[in-house]
Amino acid sequence: MKHILRNCVLILFVLFCPIISLAQICPEDFEGRYSLVCNGDKGIMEITKQKSVKNVAYFEGYYTAENKKTYTVKGEVNHSRPNEIIFTIGFPHPKGFNGYLMDKTMDTITGHTLTKNAKKTVGFFAARIAPISKASKIDAKKGVAMTNIGIIKAVGRASSSGRLTLSWEYGSGEMPTSLEIDVYSEGKSIILNGGQVTVDGSITQTEINVKQVLYIPHEIVCYLHYPSEVVPGDRIFVADCRIGEKAICLPAAQPAPIVKIDIPETVDSEMGSFAKMIMSWEYGEGEQPVSLTIDVQRNGGTVLPMGELITVDGAETQKEIGIWRLFNIEHDIIFYARYPYGTIPRERMYTFKQKIKK
Repeated sequence: MKHILRNCVLILFVLFCPIISLAQICPEDFEGRYSLVCNGDKGIMEITKQKSVKNVAYFEGYYTAENKKTYTVKGEVNHSRPNEIIFTIGFPHPKGFNGYLMDKTMDTITGHTLTKNAKKTVGFFAARIAPISKASKIDAKKGVAMTNIGIIKAVGRASSSGRLTLSWEYGSGEMPTSLEIDVYSEGKSIILNGGQVTVDGSITQTEINVKQVLYIPHEIVCYLHYPSEVVPGDRIFVADCRIGEKAICLPAAQPAPIVKIDIPETVDSEMGSFAKMIMSWEYGEGEQPVSLTIDVQRNGGTVLPMGELITVDGAETQKEIGIWRLFNIEHDIIFYARYPYGTIPRERMYTFKQKIKK
């Protein structure tokens, strides 16, 4: 009897050993900030777990390119493949990635891009630059946040270069090691000689040389960098400021998401090769985009005539759209939304799966 029990234990150990080894990685181990390199492009990606539904954990975050443009990141990890993550960066032409977390060091994700054309598949490498320990995850308020910033003094005119004196305040927490500051006027950086101004994290006032001084609202973008053991490892603070009026400097608005679409009417042609549809959409709370570019895809390819995407004003919520043929199958309705300066992120992609034919 003892031999039988011992053999049963050994068999169970052998059967469950692979499961135990796979369980060394959990979805939370993917959380953090990474330096991502893909086909010559470089940027910083930050992802955090948002929720779990059945056997899948969903992630969201942001990717900041070298030119400081910010794009949304969405991904998922299936618990049956715990070291694999599939995510998308919402560029104007979104790019998908399939990567694997190294199970011992847990500091690198490597993999390849996802594309229908295998010739264009390229590899990527994401190295963790801000490890998030279990202890620091609990103390998410350790990194101090900027609470306000203002242009308290301006010297110069619109016809010549000048100087702006900026002053800001922090909340409670650990101070950043450094700040990168950029100042925009009418959507363009006005810092003299280009590039952001870097200052020490301990100071709360600086003078910046600018190309011109216009007494209109400005956008001030601050990138706060913290020591590697501080969470979060980076923060972005954006304020809309008018020169000399610190009181109206406000954090950046949040973009209003597209939360629902509807196709109340479709008209098929007699030849059956061309059709029209009325499509409407609704926004959630936040700042509406300045413009939308719309694509309608079936089986991964656009069905818009001549492949030309449709651009509409952000204030519109309905559009008549022509497409090639009607099929009673799901289509991908894709919106590329561009938001005004003063919102983070400034570009987002929304995808809905919808049957068009009624």
